[in-house]
Amino acid sequence: GSIYALQPRARLQVPVGRNLSVAAGAGRTAQLYHLISDPLSEPDVSFYDFWLPASDSGMPVATADHAALDVDFASGVLHARVSAFVGRARSLFELRPASDPTPADSSQFRLGRGRTRGLEVQVGVAGSATRRSSVSLAYVYSGSWRDWGAGWVPWSLDRRHLVRLLGQIGLGPRWTVFAAAEASSGLPLTPVTQVIFVGIPSATSNDPPRGVG
Repeated sequence: GSIYALQPRARLQVPVGRNLSVAAGAGRTAQLYHLISDPLSEPDVSFYDFWLPASDSGMPVATADHAALDVDFASGVLHARVSAFVGRARSLFELRPASDPTPADSSQFRLGRGRTRGLEVQVGVAGSATRRSSVSLAYVYSGSWRDWGAGWVPWSLDRRHLVRLLGQIGLGPRWTVFAAAEASSGLPLTPVTQVIFVGIPSATSNDPPRGVG
């Protein structure tokens, strides 16, 4: 229909030396539909995927604004990069979990905002025409939060630390072996510190409470 979204993007890179350059970029990403799935790894055999199109009837367009600042170094086969990034998102939908703090809202989905920021460092040795081997090591320190109407909380898929190692080696003129390894922080966890049992009132005051609630 009449739904549209502008996604402007720009990036400027300036050399500051023979082997060094600095770049800054910003942009917007938008989706005219919402792909809603359950990201939690619960022991359940049900997996949900909902495709909801944005429309004039009230379903908003999801948008995210990103900005990044990069410092790149290259000398021969050695390449290094440091990137700082930040993001803001609006009109994000998610399945409403059983632990949602607003039980009065019976809708299946909840609408919120997102924000992300972090720092990435990458070092790599590139291949060449005579050497088909390369390796890359990256580390990312980041945080991702959501606000579903009750304040900012860590996102369910937030990964504070991430390390990724990629490498390949050429074996003869026809074969290449590639390997990848990744390690990251676990899911954000809010531990239970107290459990309160409340007796259910019985029909008469002489009867004991009927179980707990």
